[in-house]
Amino acid sequence: MLIRNKTLNVLKQMAKDAYPKEGCGLLIGEAEKFLVTGFQELENAAAPDMTGRHFILDPLKVYEAEKEIEGEKLDILGFYHTHPDHKAILSEEDRFYMIPGMLYMILSVVKGKCRDIRVYEKRESDGIVTEILILEVASS
Repeated sequence: MLIRNKTLNVLKQMAKDAYPKEGCGLLIGEAEKFLVTGFQELENAAAPDMTGRHFILDPLKVYEAEKEIEGEKLDILGFYHTHPDHKAILSEEDRFYMIPGMLYMILSVVKGKCRDIRVYEKRESDGIVTEILILEVASS
């Protein structure tokens, strides 16, 4: 997966700003280039007492974001969320709810600092989850 360095830097800042809650949203970009050019931060719709351990995206907000980018020749490539004071690895819940073919970025935030970022994808063919290499590219 390619990601513009400016986008990655803003995502890291968003992750720090969301701490100690889980921040979440959409990864947006050009599917044919496997390039993340931006993101859409969405409110964590989990119950207030659960926002430090879970995230839920409101399907209506996802739909609205999809309609916004429709004319821009951009796609929703996947989702991101933060793991406050935990590693950037998928939880069992994360794995269960993964949509095949979509990217899942996890940003680990430990004591308010972004420590690690990993991206995963569940294959459509067999449901196997693999980690995706992240390559940072210059912003245009």
